Amino acid sequence: MSAASSRHRHLRLVVGAPEPGPAGIQDAFIEEVRRLKVRDPLRPITVLVGSNYLRLHLSRLLAVTLGGHANLSFLLLGDLARQIGAAPLAARGR
Repeated sequence: MSAASSRHRHLRLVVGAPEPGPAGIQDAFIEEVRRLKVRDPLRPITVLVGSNYLRLHLSRLLAVTLGGHANLSFLLLGDLARQIGAAPLAARGR
């Protein structure tokens, strides 16, 4: 259902078939979020998404399926690049 990179322990890749149901990617994603939040419901989780539409869809899907969610960030690749690169660039005066 999910795999973690041995190089980056805190990254997770969630995989599944592009279809609804237990074998589908949406269910795999919901279960991974549920697993990560079981001990600490306020644990911060960042989800990298490919589009704003997907960001809204997954946020609503989790809210309906889990009865709500907290401390989840859905980022586009550009958002992630700004978060990672903003401080080093500002420190160099850029």
